[in-house]
Amino acid sequence: MNKLISLAGLALATAGAAHAVETDVTLSGTYGGSLTQYDNTTNGSDLDYNNNAYYYGIFATATEGDIQAFFNYERGTPNNNSAGSTDSSNEITRELYVGATHARFGTLMIGRMATEYRIAGQKLDPFYDTGVVGITGAQRSEGANYGLSNLTNGYAQSSVNYRSLNYNGFSFNVGVHPDDNATDDTDEHDFSVGAKYVGNGLYEGHGFEAGVQYLDIGSNNVFGLPGAAPIGGSALRVYGLYNSGDKWSVGLSLEPVDVDAETEKRKYAYLSGTYRISPVTTVAASYGMVDKSPAGASNFDGGGATVGIFHNVMKYMSVYAAARYVSLDERDVDTTTYAVGANFSFDVEL
Repeated sequence: MNKLISLAGLALATAGAAHAVETDVTLSGTYGGSLTQYDNTTNGSDLDYNNNAYYYGIFATATEGDIQAFFNYERGTPNNNSAGSTDSSNEITRELYVGATHARFGTLMIGRMATEYRIAGQKLDPFYDTGVVGITGAQRSEGANYGLSNLTNGYAQSSVNYRSLNYNGFSFNVGVHPDDNATDDTDEHDFSVGAKYVGNGLYEGHGFEAGVQYLDIGSNNVFGLPGAAPIGGSALRVYGLYNSGDKWSVGLSLEPVDVDAETEKRKYAYLSGTYRISPVTTVAASYGMVDKSPAGASNFDGGGATVGIFHNVMKYMSVYAAARYVSLDERDVDTTTYAVGANFSFDVEL
């Protein structure tokens, strides 16, 4: 797989010289940090400064006629968190893949990348990579909020992924995620499939998306499966997102996750909404529920609500304040998180 990526990347780099194609290279990055107060009715309180998202990357394209080839490399730097945080480090290499899009046949990508399952859930979460996230109700410095499964943080170590063209609003995706370390019949490859519809909604200028994503996981290739060893199982996400264009949005995700090592399917539900109160200020809220998580000390069944306000200071910089309350019913534990933070991003065409 790595040799294939290297050869494809070399081909992309030399395409301009060989065929006089149009090329474009963009350097981009994001840094997010927050000051977070976390309270747990069992373990007490903790004040942390967290690195919520710190990564940079390069995206290059070469276009000729109906074909566009592309290369993407995104690298995350290690987290710089205080002792109270449950995160030790970001992914070092987050994404590394090559691909091509044809105007009549769709898009094929090969390499390490975020799963389509993750992407579908991440777009519904207004608090993703902020100081109030954490899928178990505990404090985490990055990733998805309570009510979304850990697969919403997932990458596939190696993938061959196809995205179809848009057919009157409908499109589909199919992925194979090979187990590069497979040495015998006990190792299994991972598979993914999904479909979605994107339309204008009920009114002109509004947007609507509804879809389903499925993951079949038999190896350790897809990161983020919430199960104990031996890792294996399947997950289904049914989701919808409605956007008024420039004023408000609402999203819903439902996930039954079947972990082979557990007797019952985990159930996740996440409802979110945003409302723009000015051209530069947006308020957001969400409610998440979890049921049938592992019994005992690791159980995180319950419900939790999050609220926040985001303000764009300038084109590439925003600040926010947010709060989250989660009640873990089975363990009789409540957690409360307060955070103020800032995000800075950039993109530069080279």
